[in-house]
Amino acid sequence: MKTKENKTVTRHKSNLTDNVTANQWWENSTTETKELFSGMNSDTASGYHFRMFWKKLAQSDRDNMYQYWQYRTGVIELSADDANSLQMEIICELADIALETEYGKSCEDMCDDNGSFYEEYQDRFNDLYDDIEDRLLNNNF
Repeated sequence: MKTKENKTVTRHKSNLTDNVTANQWWENSTTETKELFSGMNSDTASGYHFRMFWKKLAQSDRDNMYQYWQYRTGVIELSADDANSLQMEIICELADIALETEYGKSCEDMCDDNGSFYEEYQDRFNDLYDDIEDRLLNNNF
């Protein structure tokens, strides 16, 4: 079972250069890349929707997505453990956002005091996590 408290810690410290680079990367990314990470379809989403998705993310999550894209496209190398940790962190954050959007509630409102999803949300979080994981792993970038 995947739970909210299993989120990993970011492996690198963000700095201003990383932040600017990640934001520029997103702004200049192809529609396909934006669809891949956001889970939105360009038939129903516009540039506005992709920008709003990006704004929902903490800067550290933006940096992580950019780092993951760099890894998957061969720009940088990561150890298997670091790559897996990064991927799990991104998937977890994307599943959180999808769950918040679906239920119209913050994750905090769907979790108990220990940070675990209430049972009524945990199964949906798991499904979203699996779907996002499949989407990212089966993309050739």
